[in-house]
Amino acid sequence: MINQRETRSTCPHRIENCDEEHQLATPTPPPPPGLPLPPPGLPPPLPEQPPTPLPSLPLPPVPEQPTPHPCLPSLRSPPSVTGRVPSTDVKSHYADIQRREIHTGIHKLLKWGMCKLDDHESIWLASNRHTMPILQQGPECGIAALCIALNMLEPSSCTKVNKSHISTTAKEKGFTLQGEMFSASNMLELARHVARVSGKVVSGTMVENRHGIIGHLANGWPVLVPYDKDGNCEPCCKRGHKAHWAVLTGFVLQANQHSMSDLHSTSWQHDSDKPNLYHMATPNGPTTSNQAIGSVLDNISISNIYVLARQGKSTHVHPWEYSALSDSNANLVELGSNITDEIGSFVIPEGGIQAGLCNQVILLRP
Repeated sequence: MINQRETRSTCPHRIENCDEEHQLATPTPPPPPGLPLPPPGLPPPLPEQPPTPLPSLPLPPVPEQPTPHPCLPSLRSPPSVTGRVPSTDVKSHYADIQRREIHTGIHKLLKWGMCKLDDHESIWLASNRHTMPILQQGPECGIAALCIALNMLEPSSCTKVNKSHISTTAKEKGFTLQGEMFSASNMLELARHVARVSGKVVSGTMVENRHGIIGHLANGWPVLVPYDKDGNCEPCCKRGHKAHWAVLTGFVLQANQHSMSDLHSTSWQHDSDKPNLYHMATPNGPTTSNQAIGSVLDNISISNIYVLARQGKSTHVHPWEYSALSDSNANLVELGSNITDEIGSFVIPEGGIQAGLCNQVILLRP
């Protein structure tokens, strides 16, 4: 029986502008009534105009800063990325961005009450790979997610691949009509065709496959996950009526420091700001990373696993509960009415989305 996870109420602080904001235009006031015509031969009188006051300029809004947590480093302002980054500093530049995304994700988890951190007992173990956001247009969430994932891999053959090229190729191969992707196997074949990357479709619940999925992320490789999208873009369970695609770029694990015995090995490195935050050391290699992750996952609860995700409705990196995403992935069993009412406008695999997406994730690698 499918584990149905109840949809949680959306906290207003957790809405991150996932959908486009529509602003109503200010109505234009009607023109003033016409002045009476002057007698013939006389120029028309000029209407009296009161002096126009100078407009008061509003002060720019002050961005909200999260309250620093005593166990975590305070968030620092990101460096300017408007100019070109020197080639010698590219690695450190992106490493700093990846650290900030991890810091931000942990702060959100704490701020939203999704987890608790004990000052003396808990530690964080994290890994992340930065990639640029790519927004979708229409029902092309899968195309946008695949483009994000390919940019994350950065294979040499992918330098000229963009969303438009992926969409055109998917239509030529008969995988989509409007950009929709309701088949994980088609998504993998599309990735191999446009970028010549490697990968596989993993079947079964994400909870059952957590060692392989988290180990894959530890190597800096993306995971494509279909799920049900709630109003704030977080995973929910609506039986597939809001089916959507996301890319996992990293993870955050919460562990008890007394149960961890090998954190001072070469697999983990202290965060430069706080000693209770550890990062996966790079480069490691698949064998080393999987061994380091396996020893941690064997000693923590599934409720202490979180992932960092991107998807085509937002420019933010989202921290999600791993178990919630697993439940959402496992409940993709039927199409929503918005699809069934226009079934001929979409490419639906045989067996529907239950056969094409349910309990399936895609692991991509160079």
